[in-house]
Amino acid sequence: KVAVIGCGSLGGPVATRLAEAGVGNLALIDPETLQWANIGRHPLGVREIGRHKAEALACQISVDYPHIVSVQPYLKRWQELLVQDPTVLSSCQVIVSAIANGMPKQH
Repeated sequence: KVAVIGCGSLGGPVATRLAEAGVGNLALIDPETLQWANIGRHPLGVREIGRHKAEALACQISVDYPHIVSVQPYLKRWQELLVQDPTVLSSCQVIVSAIANGMPKQH
């Protein structure tokens, strides 16, 4: 089981590649929705604008990779999830952090 924290332009492709590689259980953690500014660099398309990234990506992976045993979206920040249900992360063998929070702004 692998958790991907952040399902944006980095985490979205990482989650997809993990499914392609045969990972059977994915936890996708991201509270944000897909915005127009994300479209050029995200595996989700324009039809998913306004949807939660984790939820839409989980649906796409489930359809595209039917061998997946479980792909579960969590629509909250990982810190909230850790407090509310710590077993989600503690049950994972690998946790991938694909979040950009705290990155300095480029001028």
